[in-house]
Amino acid sequence: MNVPNNDLLSWTFGNRDGYDQDRPILVDAARPWRYLSGHQAAEEVRAFIRGLRERGLETGDVVCIHAFNDILYPVLVLAIIGAGGVFTGTNPAYTADELTHHFNLTRPRFIVTEHDFYQTVRQAAESNAIPSDSLFVLDGIGRSLDPDFQSINELRACPGQDWIQFDDEKRSTETPVGLFSTSGTTGLPKVAIRTHRNFVNENVVLNDSKSKTYVVRRLLSLPMFHAFAAPLAIVGPLREGQTTYIMRRFVMGDYLNAIADFGITETIAAPPMLQSFLELPPQSQAKLSGLKTVICAGAPLSASVQSKARRLLSPDGRLVQCWGMTEAGWITSFQYPEDDDTGSIGRLLPNCEAKLIGTDGEDITDRSSSGEICVRGPSLMPGYYKDPKATRGTMHQTTWLRTGDIGYVRDGKLYITDRAKDLIKVRGWQVAPAEVESVLVSHGMIKDAAVFGIPGVMCEKVRCHVVPASLDQTLDETEIRNFLLQHLAKYKVQGCEIRIVDQIPRSISGKILKKQLREEVLTERLLAVYHPQTSWVGKSCVTL
Repeated sequence: MNVPNNDLLSWTFGNRDGYDQDRPILVDAARPWRYLSGHQAAEEVRAFIRGLRERGLETGDVVCIHAFNDILYPVLVLAIIGAGGVFTGTNPAYTADELTHHFNLTRPRFIVTEHDFYQTVRQAAESNAIPSDSLFVLDGIGRSLDPDFQSINELRACPGQDWIQFDDEKRSTETPVGLFSTSGTTGLPKVAIRTHRNFVNENVVLNDSKSKTYVVRRLLSLPMFHAFAAPLAIVGPLREGQTTYIMRRFVMGDYLNAIADFGITETIAAPPMLQSFLELPPQSQAKLSGLKTVICAGAPLSASVQSKARRLLSPDGRLVQCWGMTEAGWITSFQYPEDDDTGSIGRLLPNCEAKLIGTDGEDITDRSSSGEICVRGPSLMPGYYKDPKATRGTMHQTTWLRTGDIGYVRDGKLYITDRAKDLIKVRGWQVAPAEVESVLVSHGMIKDAAVFGIPGVMCEKVRCHVVPASLDQTLDETEIRNFLLQHLAKYKVQGCEIRIVDQIPRSISGKILKKQLREEVLTERLLAVYHPQTSWVGKSCVTL
């Protein structure tokens, strides 16, 4: 599929004859009278471009947005890029220490935040010698500002100024538009560079709106700083004229009401959201019945949950998975009208290649085998920001990105079975935590589960944390042990420890925080050594 060599803004706003430029496109879901049409969004972008330049933004300068979703968020991102800058977004849940690390890495020239986060941001900025006059506060969220704060309005300047334009493959491929934090599964997060070509390609291959038999009205509640939501929030609506209702953040009641009130036909979700849908009362579930397409990503979704959740949608609705990485954008999905109920994460999107490699780094040619998935294509990052060593460590044969995900291909569909770094080696045998977790959650009395490896005397041991489906139910550990042994080879649960817990810690995208769980177990072991009365070995833990 051909990828234009245009700068991102020329491509985003290059479809003006494709839809009514006065129609609302970016709509505040909480206050729908507050919106931006395609024409208004372009003018706002130009106003911010001029304001940023007059404030001293130079080519390559980084601007950070530390805020929840807002209709101005995509406008600001595009203005930063159009002025020659580089956007980076941070999680509003970040502490001052986490922001300090991010600011130290990205060195933002300006920071846009919210009133409630200002003091935290200022503390992190001061730690990096970023002056307070580089901080601006969004005032479009319905509250007055402290007179000492600089409003985002001070970054607007009229008349507006056009963006930097080009039509050149080399420039498109090499010029950064964004710095995106990775999931940070080990150590502090790294930052992936995304370029004009990365973003344009991603949106070109994702556009299947012309084949749809319904009008796209999308609800967006996932964070715009995340690589999953970014293309559908920042570029897609303005390029394709897709009305997108933007929620500040996900709140179940508001989410359901928005779907019903605005006739939403599409949304994107993380697995924890779908699990929550299944636990709603029938009258609340009924509000989902108009959805035509739900795309889920962020963590593996079992075929069972997928099938149950689809029944809540329109009779002709689709619930499909997609898979991607911050480093590579969207890699797989099912494009309209294809559906799936097998638990697959999708087919490779156009322009993307994939291969499997074994633990020895050699290519796997046996189609029936699984291996680590490697990908390449025009959406692939050029590297980690200021971290060539980490870049080299994640690449295979220079051009292939090692995803760390273990999977296989069947009938052209890709399936993920586990994470390479999560594999547990027990007496020379590899145990896939996802497989054990899948068996555990299929037990009628278990709501959630996490399986991870912990150090043992002779080898790694398997540790299982399980959450009861109901507070009224009492899980019997012997029953769980027998249940596992009924479904799995003995070596996969040999010496396994089971613990009953109240909840499983997960990231915002639904990934289990296994590093945190391992650290908690090690801490408990230390406490057991120095304070035997606090040992976790007892009623709530059993060794198989």
